[in-house]
Amino acid sequence: MDLGIKRKVALILGGSQGIAVSAAAHLSKAATTTVLKGRDAKRSNTTDPILPQNDRFVQGDGFLPKNKISIIDLIRSLAGAPDILILNPGAARRDST
Repeated sequence: MDLGIKRKVALILGGSQGIAVSAAAHLSKAATTTVLKGRDAKRSNTTDPILPQNDRFVQGDGFLPKNKISIIDLIRSLAGAPDILILNPGAARRDST
């Protein structure tokens, strides 16, 4: 099935495991370039080998205001501006109180 997303850039927030990695695999089959953004750099070590060659994992905490611009700039430099945005439900920060 042609979804019409060939050569589009997909950004998955909250993307270090599970649903996000599965979504990246399916998007790659549709010939997109996918960037997964997650907070846990250790998980990226297990995610990177699973990702197709053009896809990337970016580590960073987008919930911190000082990090938002640098993460966006990094993603743009790796793949360009995203055409598709997936907000993974696991991306929500839990209160530590």
